[in-house]
Amino acid sequence: QTACANSTEPYEIPLTAQNASSAFQWTLSGGGTIQTGQGTNFITIDWGVSGGSYTLEVIESNGGCSSALVRFEKEERTLLCK
Repeated sequence: QTACANSTEPYEIPLTAQNASSAFQWTLSGGGTIQTGQGTNFITIDWGVSGGSYTLEVIESNGGCSSALVRFEKEERTLLCK
């Protein structure tokens, strides 16, 4: 996946009837900053100016129950635009 320096990209877990009232705990490592949406099914990430690899993970919780960890594939992020 590629992204431009200082770009903001969306990431989403689709809502269903079963998870409409769930909370989502997102974790990002390797660079970037979660800008908006922490706790919801939809976040935006500001990638800043540094390239490299990252891992994005999310755990869904609802009524005291939590899902298994969902890990987005570890991807190489190359910042191409200036």
